[in-house]
Amino acid sequence: MLKENLDTILQKYTSASKIIEKLNILLNKFLPEGYYFPAIALILDFKNKKLSYSNAGADSPIFIQNKKVIPLKEKGPLLGLIPDIEFNEEKINFKKEDEIFMYTDGVLTLKSDYDINEIPKDYALQFFLDCQENNLIRKIEQYTKYKIHGDILPPPSKT
Repeated sequence: MLKENLDTILQKYTSASKIIEKLNILLNKFLPEGYYFPAIALILDFKNKKLSYSNAGADSPIFIQNKKVIPLKEKGPLLGLIPDIEFNEEKINFKKEDEIFMYTDGVLTLKSDYDINEIPKDYALQFFLDCQENNLIRKIEQYTKYKIHGDILPPPSKT
């Protein structure tokens, strides 16, 4: 039932913020009290070369344009936290050679000595900037010591 409703939302709305708002309302109906989670909606308009996004507590993507980092810092509350809230939407122009890195904090904690709640603010940014000149997948494999198959990273072994 949740998937069907999500499919309807994605077909009906073309605004990143509206998608996040409707998803939040939907999740408030289905999630047990006390359950919250992050999400981000990104819409790429290739005709007008615009990226629109709305962030509900997710790790902020790293956008690189002309070898400069453009922060995508707009962030709202986690989904499921506040039932009726409007989420902000930001827009940015993009070019063919631009890069956007989306990640979860799990990537950063696989190898680091940091606890999930102790990761320094610019740690992810520095990691991705270090990878920019190299093959990103190879760099992540070296960093985590795990072979990536598609976009699947195996869980670390318990030693």
